[in-house]
Amino acid sequence: MPQPDRRTGDAERVDVAREQVLRDAFALFAAGVTVISTQTRNGPYGTTVTAFAALSLRPPMVMTALHRTSQLAEHLRRSRRFGVSYLCEGQDDIAGRLASSSKDCASVDWRELSGEQAVAGSAVFLAARAERMQRAGDHYLITARVLDVHILDQASAPLVYHSRAFGTLLRPSPIPV
Repeated sequence: MPQPDRRTGDAERVDVAREQVLRDAFALFAAGVTVISTQTRNGPYGTTVTAFAALSLRPPMVMTALHRTSQLAEHLRRSRRFGVSYLCEGQDDIAGRLASSSKDCASVDWRELSGEQAVAGSAVFLAARAERMQRAGDHYLITARVLDVHILDQASAPLVYHSRAFGTLLRPSPIPV
């Protein structure tokens, strides 16, 4: 029998078995791994995010999603400014540490770029300002304007998340355009 979804407070009922199938299906979609970060009064704070995408060139915008119970969502609600570090090969340990509920932000080697916190050694870093945080199921969908961009390591293999594990993507072959 379907159970109420107590995690989100939604009144609709959720079929637990069907939810697990959907969770498994989502896990089979390969996604790039980013760290969304911001500066707090206690220092840099970040979390691993795979729900990230480019949205627009004009104006330059990105979008990301954070769970509604995320501490980072609370920080962004106040500051609106954040950084996006694209992780690359060899950074799976950082991704794992910042994905856990007991985040160890102090052990991450942070660098300040454009006034925001970047993961040292990341391939790309974007400084952004949240323009809208909209409730979307059990997450907030955040659309943000890109304020600055730094391509730090164009040759690195990107870190990806697939089937509940971190790995790398083989370097793609150029497609003639």
